[in-house]
Amino acid sequence: SGADSFTVKVTDATGSYSTRTISVTVDAAPDAPVGLGVSSHIENALALDGSNDYVDAGRGTDDSLAITGDLTVETWFKPEAYSINGTARPYLFVFGENSTDLTKNALYGVYIDDAGDLVYVHEDSTVTTHSHAFDTNLVLGDWHHLAMVRDDAAQTVTLYIDGAAVGSPFNYTASAAGGSATTFTAGALKGASSAYAFDGQLADMRVWNDVRTIDEINANMDTYISPSETGLVSNWKM
Repeated sequence: SGADSFTVKVTDATGSYSTRTISVTVDAAPDAPVGLGVSSHIENALALDGSNDYVDAGRGTDDSLAITGDLTVETWFKPEAYSINGTARPYLFVFGENSTDLTKNALYGVYIDDAGDLVYVHEDSTVTTHSHAFDTNLVLGDWHHLAMVRDDAAQTVTLYIDGAAVGSPFNYTASAAGGSATTFTAGALKGASSAYAFDGQLADMRVWNDVRTIDEINANMDTYISPSETGLVSNWKM
């Protein structure tokens, strides 16, 4: 911070010139910058091109990511496009694949539709899809925090954006099942075209095997957490 100046000299083809002195004052900024709404604790983000980029996180230790019951998935995300190749299903994350095989069922996932709404999805033991679009109306280029909470005893899914619930919970009629031969991916749906690939950035993604409360979500969304937190299955800071 402080004041400084510099001189600019411009010379034309005849040798004539003109000079000007420019003064600049830079004030100290006491706070860390926050870009487009992203939490100041975020140090890095995973950039995906909406074409062929994604991360395959496997099944987790002892299949810990193959969750059919209570579940919470959190992530910071910044979408750059809703639709690729005319089809709007870019996945932020999903455990499952594009298949009619029970062993590759989607146990949970969230994608963005062409209206900027987030859609939750899972498949049951009959390979029937249970899905619901939450009215999020996302703006391209903005950062948001997402928390998807599934209470399997109540058979509900609640979506939180930036710490606030979006509409009413989704009520489903059959639990997730299958998925014994598939994995967790961030940024795309395996076995599908690039229309299912996410164009944007992801950061600080967490998977829990319990139902997180709104107070727990708000208490931890703006900070990195301990890997020993009860119920935490995986945390990728990106």
